[in-house]
Amino acid sequence: MAIRLKGGYTGLLLALLLTAIAIAAHPYLPARQLDLLASPERTTYLYYDQVEGGGTQGAWLNDSGLAFRCSRYDPAKPSTYCGMSLELLPQADDPAHGLNLAAYDSLYLDIDVKSTQPRLSIILRNFDPRYAKPGDINSAQHIVVTLRRGDLQRPIQVNFSEFAVSEWWLVNRDMPRPLTLPSFDNIILLGVDLRNNLGPGSHEVVVNEIVALGEWVSAERWYLGILLLWMLGLTAYGVTRSFHWKHQAHGKQVQFNVLANKHRELREHARELKQLSERDSLTGLLNRMGLELAFERMDKTPDNQIALLLLDIDYFKTINDHYGHVEGDRVIFEVSQLLQDSVRATDVLARWGGEEFLLICPHANLEQAFSLSEKIRMRVHNRLWFADSKTQISVSVGVVSMRRDETFPQVFARADTCLYRAKNLGRNRTVTEREL
Repeated sequence: MAIRLKGGYTGLLLALLLTAIAIAAHPYLPARQLDLLASPERTTYLYYDQVEGGGTQGAWLNDSGLAFRCSRYDPAKPSTYCGMSLELLPQADDPAHGLNLAAYDSLYLDIDVKSTQPRLSIILRNFDPRYAKPGDINSAQHIVVTLRRGDLQRPIQVNFSEFAVSEWWLVNRDMPRPLTLPSFDNIILLGVDLRNNLGPGSHEVVVNEIVALGEWVSAERWYLGILLLWMLGLTAYGVTRSFHWKHQAHGKQVQFNVLANKHRELREHARELKQLSERDSLTGLLNRMGLELAFERMDKTPDNQIALLLLDIDYFKTINDHYGHVEGDRVIFEVSQLLQDSVRATDVLARWGGEEFLLICPHANLEQAFSLSEKIRMRVHNRLWFADSKTQISVSVGVVSMRRDETFPQVFARADTCLYRAKNLGRNRTVTEREL
């Protein structure tokens, strides 16, 4: 006996199947790509310290402007730098406008290195008129990642999160914390550098390919789009079916019950999709979107004191550089687990991004929040260790109490200032707004 599905069931099954395919398909979407070497009229420069009395000189290997040799011609003299730079200016006569790589998240590198030098640096220069001047390349933000020679034996993908602003560039600049973080929205130059203290002899570098990679649609937006489609479809379906019911006799009650069950199934599926868009995939905590929604729903009447704690894992870049990203993810996960074990059921905990966590504590004054922060800080320092089991993990915390009529961005900015103060005072400490 053949079993025939009615059109509604067939449509639901098809929609569920397409949704499952859409959720699973995101990692396989084509990557956004930008070939940084594509222009045949590119401008490249070779730099070396011989012109300043150093012991290193450089030369192009061919006419491509992408292959060069660095030679330590005088071991008695210091070797400080040798490398090449590639201008990334869409208009050669406008040195203040480069490429916006903010929509990308990594670089694909294919570079051949024939050298005894153990490391090679990839350098990006970002121009921001708040600190940079046209024509002064050293005023542009100096962002660098250092790679082992062995990493480049085959093409490699380097995440932008591995880049950091050079310490020497920050030393003589008194800038607010947001401007000290790496920016990729106006990259005017890319460099390949053999670092300092070259060994004797010749060192050759051939740049074959450098491509910026990114997602056309982030995972959060992808899942949110699926959720919105479900909600729109659910609304349209409910409206049309409700109109139909009004014109049906009492004998259609059975159909109504069936549709109600389908409606509940769709709402449950929509709830699951909504959770995907509001949760951090590594820790299971709320992400930024989820925390902001929770904050909007929170009781903000004058008799409800709200405290905010902004926590940052100290020296997290050192963890990634020394132990690798797998160890970095482990540290983030273990810190998140300890935080969940330390807070109340009414508190709202989220991973704010990278190594930062945000904790909102309703019905808590500044003293109570400080006490909780110190308990968390000491538990992290006493219980969590790096992979070598020799170095303790620590966190710095900024603590503030929300003021009347204060917006979330305003209270967060004050907490960020306290956190920045804790970092400047040596890390592994709590700073409240009263200490500013």
